[in-house]
Amino acid sequence: MEFEPTLEQDIRKGQLNDEKIKEIKELIKLDKAPRFRVDADGTVWHGDSICVPNIRSIRKLILKETHETAYSIYPGSEKIYQDLKQKFWWYGIKPEVAEYVALCDVCQRLGIRSPPDYYSRSRSLSGIYHPQTDGQAERTNQILEDMLRACAIQYGTSWDKSLPYAEFFYNNSYHASIKMSPFQALYGRRCKTSLHWDQPCEM
Repeated sequence: MEFEPTLEQDIRKGQLNDEKIKEIKELIKLDKAPRFRVDADGTVWHGDSICVPNIRSIRKLILKETHETAYSIYPGSEKIYQDLKQKFWWYGIKPEVAEYVALCDVCQRLGIRSPPDYYSRSRSLSGIYHPQTDGQAERTNQILEDMLRACAIQYGTSWDKSLPYAEFFYNNSYHASIKMSPFQALYGRRCKTSLHWDQPCEM
């Protein structure tokens, strides 16, 4: 018995009626679309990323999975884009991701911060192992704090119950400093999440 993921099935079916993807197929036949390819099933790919048809429900599902689930915890648009482009492609993906995040209720609530306090800051010299002066540690703490706050807003759970999800997301999301996720840096491959279970499996 073989199982194939339904999202990929929906994308394959949707490609059959999508005008832009039909145009890409014609360009592939004429050797005028070097970044695209068609696999044995007739599915169009942009490199290793499947081309998603212009079907709102499919795109919304993909965006929701990469932004609003317990395993993704409301990342910003750049993190979502970097994760999505590994697996999916469509015209205008980056601005669509930015718009989706900008309209997200939880992100809007998280974005409200107190105004910066420029006047009470003073310069301090301190040694190592002091996170208050370590910019990278401070940034990590801020990211984790935002993720835990998002979980509390969305799921109504206390931060300690959300900590495993925050850890999972942090270790599996794109980091600009290393140009990949920490999981990928450690194991040499991407961690399988619900969006990455795209290979048929046998049982």
